[in-house]
Amino acid sequence: MAQTIGASVASTLSSVLKDVYTGTVVEQLNNEVLITQRLERDTVDFSGNQLVYSVHKERSAGVFARGENVAFAQAGAQKYAKPVYDVKALYGRIRVTGLGRVKTAKDAGSFLRVLESEISGIKNDLKMDLARQLYGLGTSQISGGSAAASTTVTLRDIGNTTNTSEPLRKGEIYIGMRLDIGTIANPVVQGTGIEVTGFSIANSTITVASAVTVTAGTHFLFREGNATVSLSYETSGLQQLVSTTAGSFGGIDASVAGNEYWDNQRINAAGALSLDVLTQAFNTVMVAGGDVSAMISSPGMQRGLFNLLQSQVRYTDPLNLKGGFKAIEYMGQPFISDRQAPFGKVFFLDEKYLNVIDAGDWDWLNEDGNILKWVTGFDAWEAVLARYMNISAKRRNTQLVLHGLTNDPNGI
Repeated sequence: MAQTIGASVASTLSSVLKDVYTGTVVEQLNNEVLITQRLERDTVDFSGNQLVYSVHKERSAGVFARGENVAFAQAGAQKYAKPVYDVKALYGRIRVTGLGRVKTAKDAGSFLRVLESEISGIKNDLKMDLARQLYGLGTSQISGGSAAASTTVTLRDIGNTTNTSEPLRKGEIYIGMRLDIGTIANPVVQGTGIEVTGFSIANSTITVASAVTVTAGTHFLFREGNATVSLSYETSGLQQLVSTTAGSFGGIDASVAGNEYWDNQRINAAGALSLDVLTQAFNTVMVAGGDVSAMISSPGMQRGLFNLLQSQVRYTDPLNLKGGFKAIEYMGQPFISDRQAPFGKVFFLDEKYLNVIDAGDWDWLNEDGNILKWVTGFDAWEAVLARYMNISAKRRNTQLVLHGLTNDPNGI
């Protein structure tokens, strides 16, 4: 079965597959995920090593004024810290069957169209899941949940949203998806590979293939296999980097005394968006020594800003960015709408201190010289896309999250 397609034809299709992918699809993946589009890429040779930045954390205490014949103060010194980052391994896997090959046996172009269909599908799936990860909490959780030995699981807030149905509205949980359910310490303690068979946005519920017990506040939903015991295989996320509470990023815990320099700024609006609170957030970053280069939020929050500006004598027309993103100018900087951004939050970013670190673009695994590989024991061929990347920060105290906003409970 392995040779029925013909070695030369398989080789040709494998080459064309690479050509098809490394052209427009790579560009689309980079442009259609806002964070990878906005942030500078820091392409480095990891070779098994982590990426370490040196950050300035304390000024010298040796600055003083004295009167005549008064002893000098003690000398001081600049102090530094080392946040540490590593790339995460991300994959997309496609399969084409022998039946598809047989139906297009007389037309290599037809077979290629089968491959193109799979490529297009995996591109969209990768885009969606990468955006989810890059906006996430860095712990692989998609949602909380509750269920009493039932196939119906009610989604619960995990501190990353103002709407429990948000993962469903964004398509982060969908029919056919397989979930692990458990705790951060043990993501599979309640079950693994549980298939989603239905959902209700109105009720913030999903149905699963087998009954499961889920305790509210204790158990969470994860993509199957993306987390293991106290370890996430997913990338770090913006809600981890610019968080609503002091926490760890890059191996430095801002909640520990002496590490306050590594904490981001935050404002709990606890109400509707206003020009006053937006300007307050902007000024908070400025006072901390930063320069806001972009504001990122949901379409609903951008609509809230647009409505606020309607009463002004003059406002800026929407700006069009790569990947179909829309922005309104505020305080001279873009206020960007991304449907994958968390509801009820606005991120004020000083992007010069943020980077996407990676070891290269998305590419096929072809170390053996073959992109299409026969699946042993099956009438099928597979190909796997891979990228090794993460996000990093050289400075956190010039990043701010404005949260607790009530304008967009549904993100629109």
